[in-house]
Amino acid sequence: MFDQLDPDDLRQRPGVKWALADPGVLPAWVADMDFTAPEAVRAAVARHADLGYPRWDERPEQNPLREAFAERMATRHGVVFDPAHVRLFTELNQALQAVLYVATEPGDAVAIHTPTYPPFLDTVHGMGRRLVPIPLADNGSGWVFDVARLAADVARHGVRALDA
Repeated sequence: MFDQLDPDDLRQRPGVKWALADPGVLPAWVADMDFTAPEAVRAAVARHADLGYPRWDERPEQNPLREAFAERMATRHGVVFDPAHVRLFTELNQALQAVLYVATEPGDAVAIHTPTYPPFLDTVHGMGRRLVPIPLADNGSGWVFDVARLAADVARHGVRALDA
């Protein structure tokens, strides 16, 4: 799949991801889509002209996400909770900030996989939390997270939150 991508073609895109990368660097810090959307997705989007944010805050009965998420968590992970307790965020960094606000205090350690999206790191620092990086390690056959190092770092630093 990745062999189908041409970095020279991607560098011609208007987005920040490829425009700011130095030659020879494969930028992996922004979750831009490098693959063209499948035809079925493009057709579905074309049928629905309104691509704006839904008004679910004003009409919560029309919001299908809370129940769908609760059902998925129960089915896949055996975790059951009230869909009314599911909170929706339009931006992942806002969700990270909310979790850190309720689950940690300034000075607490937060473990985050690296490399990652720089605003996640900025959030940890900006909220006065201590960053404990979880770096990728080359095991000889690919890049993985060193689970033993993670366990040791969690214990040594008293990690209160871990990105998943």
